[in-house]
Amino acid sequence: MAQYGSLPFQEAITFFREKTNMPSERWADVWRSQHNNAFMVAGATKTELLADLRKMVDDAIAEGTALTAFQKQFKQLVKKHGWDHTGNAAWRANIIYSTNMRQAYNAGRHAQLQNFPYWRYAHGDSRYPRPHHASKHGLILPKDSPFWQKWFPQNGWGCKCKVYGETERSLKRRGFK
Repeated sequence: MAQYGSLPFQEAITFFREKTNMPSERWADVWRSQHNNAFMVAGATKTELLADLRKMVDDAIAEGTALTAFQKQFKQLVKKHGWDHTGNAAWRANIIYSTNMRQAYNAGRHAQLQNFPYWRYAHGDSRYPRPHHASKHGLILPKDSPFWQKWFPQNGWGCKCKVYGETERSLKRRGFK
């Protein structure tokens, strides 16, 4: 969810709203970091379908729509457009929802963290942790370290790692080096 309690997460909302709609056949039609600039849903090639999906995702990010409500809306939207998507509706809605929510959240966090001189990597709670992600847990580096260009989350499909901002004072208080 792109909210903290009842507070909208403006940086996440802004990130999502700056994307351009891109109809596509497959996820790989847009490569790597270009997903930061394009809103796409694999198989959504019709402009109207993509626009409606985008509105659903935008509402979820801006208003904090729960996954169950999103899944219900998704089924209605699919029926309206007669879209023959892959996978069952609940699974597909979850993929669209979680991918976009996590990406917007992480982009918003990146914008917020610019106020901190140090960043601390924290391994997420993935069901099947990636050893190379877990090995970075607790790593603290200056925000301008080249490490963050590669390792700022989301680091691959389903990654739930996070980054926390630290100051000299917070590092000292917590005993971090």
